[in-house]
Formats: sequence, C-alpha cells, structure tokens
Amino acid sequence: MKEADMFNKMFSKKLQEKMTDKLLNYIAPLGKQKNYSKNQIVEICDSNHIYIVTNGYFKELVYSPEGKEISFYRLNAGTIFGEMDFFDNQKTFGIVKSLEKNSSISTVNRKIIEEMLITDKELYWCFMHSIIRKFRIISLNYVNSLSNDSTGKLAGFLIALIAQHGQKCTQESKIIPYPYTHQEIANALGISRITITKSINELKKLGLITYYGKYIKIENPKELMNLYKTVW
Repeated sequence: MKEADMFNKMFSKKLQEKMTDKLLNYIAPLGKQKNYSKNQIVEICDSNHIYIVTNGYFKELVYSPEGKEISFYRLNAGTIFGEMDFFDNQKTFGIVKSLEKNSSISTVNRKIIEEMLITDKELYWCFMHSIIRKFRIISLNYVNSLSNDSTGKLAGFLIALIAQHGQKCTQESKIIPYPYTHQEIANALGISRITITKSINELKKLGLITYYGKYIKIENPKELMNLYKTVW
C-alpha cells in the first residue's frame, strides 16, 4: 500500500464529516454555548461533560516545566474533547486554548449524554472515532519525531494534515484550509520556530509548498511524501 493511501485510510474524511454532522446538528444544541477570545483558556470543570467545538479553532496542549508549549492536536468545529475523561471519570491533564476570536464551545452534561446513549448507539461510534483519531495523530507525531530530520518531520506533519483536512485546488495541489503559524507547527513537532521556518523555506525553494493567503498549499503531495520516512 502506498504511504499516502495509508494516511487517507487512517483519517477518513467521510467518517469525520459524519461525526461532525452528528455533533454539531444533534448534540451541540442541547448544551450551553460559550464564546472565547483568542488565546483564552477553556475551564474544564470535571469529567461530567462533553465539549463540542461549534465555531473557530482550539488546541489541546500541555506546558513543560520550563513553560514550553507542547501541542497535541487542533480542535476545529465539529470536534470534541473531554470524551476520554467522560468514560474513565478522570479529569484531563491537558489544557484547551482558543486560537482565534469568536471561537465557541457547547458544553453538554453527563445526564443528557447518558440518556442519548440509551437510544442512540451511533453516538458511541462518534466518541470512539474521536478517541481513535487523536490516538493516531499522537502516534504519528511520535514516530515522526524518532524517524525523520526536521524537514522530514515537517513533510510528515503536512501530509497528515492533507489527509485530515486537505481540499483539492488543481490536479496535483491541495490546500490546508486552516491557518497554521510557524510557532504552532514547531510546538506540535517539538522543534524550534527558527528550524521550522528554515524547513518551510526549503520546501518552498523545492516548489513543494506555497502559501495561498494565510493557508499552506501543497503543490506536489507525492514529492513531499518522498521526504518523509515511514515505518510501514
């Protein structure tokens, strides 16, 4: 199996869209809506709630003892967090932070979710899909960090984003429809921002990526994949 096909199978857009529709249109309206400004921290009360992103972007992260930000994954509209805590009754150790103004979250309490689970078995699937997807993102980033140099790490990160969110522009090129700063990519990969900037410039010189406004455009995903060392 080709590596790119493996990424696409790991991050099925069809399944993600199905989960997004379920959460945004059927579950989120039952919760309490709250808006967040850019860089505002979300207060996670306990394990008795599910949090659904209804607008904007958030990310889940932790801080090292030195205060360095370590990012796990981006949370876009239609994604959830708190689902693992909900099932094991443990409060999360991660922090969730808004990435842009006017971002919003719907908080749905345990009683509502448990009542829905009695009659709506598909909701279990939504939670499992979200947990598995996050596990795969973290697993890929871990393997990537051990198997590639800085340019290879960046290539793998971008290929994974294409599989998750990529939109076709031309016959070859695809765009990542969410803005990513150099610092955010650096935090996700455990690399300095300066190193990420150098790697991005290298990929631009090779003609593999460009920028479409504030969005990263992958001009040749197949050639970009050649820079990434896989374990399969």
